[in-house]
Amino acid sequence: MLSFYLMLLEGDDDRELFAQIYIAHERMMYSVAYSILHSQMAAQDAVHNSFIKVIEHFETCKKMQKDETAKWLLVIVKHSAFDIRKKEARSKPFTDVEHLTDIPSENELADASLGYSELIEMVQTLPDIYRSVLELKYVAEWSDDEIAKELHLNRNTIRSRLMRGRNLLKESLCSTQPQDI
Repeated sequence: MLSFYLMLLEGDDDRELFAQIYIAHERMMYSVAYSILHSQMAAQDAVHNSFIKVIEHFETCKKMQKDETAKWLLVIVKHSAFDIRKKEARSKPFTDVEHLTDIPSENELADASLGYSELIEMVQTLPDIYRSVLELKYVAEWSDDEIAKELHLNRNTIRSRLMRGRNLLKESLCSTQPQDI
């Protein structure tokens, strides 16, 4: 990989400095990324993304002292790893609920009048404008601002859709529950 990064730099002095930085810090960066991501491939991606950022901002890097460079690289690789982790969490489909710990199991729902799978089906039947914001808010655990940015909508629009989506779910739930007479 080092030769790939060196091709992106101009000048022998820049290449030599980058090679020194790479050799001195690549293992530390990988260890940090792996401790966050718990995946070899994802950690390698985080380190790669970090070195690309270093190259993009190499003029800043050249002005730093050695101890400053190590701290700067640590921040970059942490941010890269967290970005990857965030993307992975966002890309999980709504029906993939293994990572949610507060959801009762099917056995725990057996006594309930509405099972978890029926609830999932209800959410999936909602209009897309409500379903997508509900999934992002309650499954991916995004903030209203993150959802607004991703969907290119106003924050108040997101809040309104969340409220309407919850109300639609409540109506669906009420219509499926047996009424006491």
